[in-house]
Amino acid sequence: MMNKGEVAKYRMADRMREAEQARLANEVWATRERSVPRTVKATTMLARALRPVRQLAESLRTIRRVAGHRVA
Repeated sequence: MMNKGEVAKYRMADRMREAEQARLANEVWATRERSVPRTVKATTMLARALRPVRQLAESLRTIRRVAGHRVA
């Protein structure tokens, strides 16, 4: 079982990740709306926007395992 401090730390990290993900996704869509061709920069930005999703899924599995829950 995690104590309140640990839970708060993980929640704050999740919020920071979500904010960064939203910022990057907005950058990507703004770039695409301006009819900028899908350059290396746009592709890189899209990859950066999607990376936190994959990392979050991995970290949630790890957190559940550490917390003693059954991992899905």
